Amino acid sequence: MIGYEEYLSKHSNVSKKRAEELRKGEYLLRKDGIALMPQNSVSWSEVVGVDPERLLCDCNVFRTRKACPHVAAMLGKREDNGGKLPVTDARQYVKECLEELERTASKKPEYLRGYVEPFTSRVGFLIVDLSWKDRQHLLLELARILNAPEWMKLFSDTCRGCFSELRWASHEQTGKLFNTLFEKRQEYKWSVSAMLINMESYLSKEKKEILIREVAADEALTDQVMPMLSTYDYHYFSRERQVRFIRKVDLAEVPGNYVSEVLHLMMEEPPMYEDYLALVNRTKLEMGEVQIEDVKKLKDAGYGDRMQGAVDHLVYGINSMEDYNKVIACIPHEMFLPAWKKRSTSRHQWFRSGDYQIIIDFLEDPETSLERYNVESLSPDVLDRIVEVRPENAKEICAVTRKNYRASIKAGIPEKVRKNVMILAKGNDAIASKYVSDTDVFNRNGDDLVYLTAIGMHFKTLQKIAPELKKMEEPHAAGPNR
Repeated sequence: MIGYEEYLSKHSNVSKKRAEELRKGEYLLRKDGIALMPQNSVSWSEVVGVDPERLLCDCNVFRTRKACPHVAAMLGKREDNGGKLPVTDARQYVKECLEELERTASKKPEYLRGYVEPFTSRVGFLIVDLSWKDRQHLLLELARILNAPEWMKLFSDTCRGCFSELRWASHEQTGKLFNTLFEKRQEYKWSVSAMLINMESYLSKEKKEILIREVAADEALTDQVMPMLSTYDYHYFSRERQVRFIRKVDLAEVPGNYVSEVLHLMMEEPPMYEDYLALVNRTKLEMGEVQIEDVKKLKDAGYGDRMQGAVDHLVYGINSMEDYNKVIACIPHEMFLPAWKKRSTSRHQWFRSGDYQIIIDFLEDPETSLERYNVESLSPDVLDRIVEVRPENAKEICAVTRKNYRASIKAGIPEKVRKNVMILAKGNDAIASKYVSDTDVFNRNGDDLVYLTAIGMHFKTLQKIAPELKKMEEPHAAGPNR
């Protein structure tokens, strides 16, 4: 069997200084023969596994060089122990770790968090050598030592670190382990309640519901647990309790969809107008979503002059012309433009503005100018609305529309052809009457007759296109059988 010095001489790229440091440090030997040791000889936050018989290690250095100081250190430790590595008594070792954890918690609680990480590394790797009864004892001892409101998250993280292999265990196994802890929930209420934080998979659906209802009935527990719950659990708490919670919590610590849910909850009967306005004004635009029916309630209740914050959120959520039409119909119109400008500075525009945004700019913002855009790149829908609301831009838009008209004909897209003729008619472009006389485009059938007559009547260009309409009408005047 190869020895320590022989291994180092055979692998000259392995640091002897590092191997000596590791040789002097702590290690654990599991029943399966795998030795565990700190990767860097100082902290157990990162642990490596070494097979001293096959001279293998799972560290990156070994995988790269086919040799490493961890293997050398284990060979040295074996020589120090008379040629044999004793298997660690997992039960006794875990007992000693728990005693040290309790001493740290009682005498130096400010260092407890720093001690827990190496604790979970040691215990977590050795737990496979513990019986189920010993694992249950470990769980209860952790619950007892860490049973305090300030250590709830710490207890949750510690359990997840120690019992990480349970993520792959069956529901029956996890239930067996954690059932004893659940039964102790009156004695260790802070620790057991912490199971609702990232550990709910260890609870059955029924046990979780029992626990969360008990938490909701305890004011002190609620204050600690609510900030860390998933939003779908909040319905167990009363509206008043959720409002009290949201008043004092940092909104950055709760999901935006939960803020949206509380806002809507506040407007259920009887509405809590003042609380709603206070929360809306605290909420960043990108966090909360305001519902249009709630803003209508505010307006109808006489809060129209105080709901700019709610309008800001409503406008921020516009994603189509349909949204715009709904919003503009329910708010004081003078509040729209300030909200629209705030939206444009709050939202990061990494892509071209959507058609609906450009249209709204022209409809609402008098400072919006056609010069901001490449007119030829604008869609027919956008050009159509611009020429309607900004007749001073009609000449430029009609010039582009003529090109679009010819391109639509070439591409054989009759819908776009008709759309472009409509824009030209709106822009009072004389060429519209010439285009409607094009028999290659308009087939002089009944559909085209109705369409073009509608253009002429709606856009007051009927006189210009009347001669062509008359030609189109003649084949249909006497009826289909003549």
